[in-house]
Amino acid sequence: MKYFGHNALTAVLVTVLAGCASAPPLSEAGARVRAVTAEQAKQCKFVKTVQYTDRILGMGKDPTVMRAIGETNLRNEVGLTGANAFVVTKNDSNWFLGNVDYQAEAFTCPS
Repeated sequence: MKYFGHNALTAVLVTVLAGCASAPPLSEAGARVRAVTAEQAKQCKFVKTVQYTDRILGMGKDPTVMRAIGETNLRNEVGLTGANAFVVTKNDSNWFLGNVDYQAEAFTCPS
């Protein structure tokens, strides 16, 4: 049996850990948006419907991580529209298969 050296073991661990799922960082634009209720959105101007769909591969997928991935990416997408608020209309994720499907209506609301 051949012995793996310290460097080989380190390389294997780095490769395995790099495949772990994690939420992306919140963009500057995404940090400026807030979630509002459908009732609150009635006082706002509709911008557009925004969707984030992805398939997350790798290890470390659990419901909390999948939800964080969907919510953060949706927030970032809403921020790119110039809107400052959103109402989530769909928030589906399947941690086992790695599917994320989020949708929101983006609005410009008074401060």
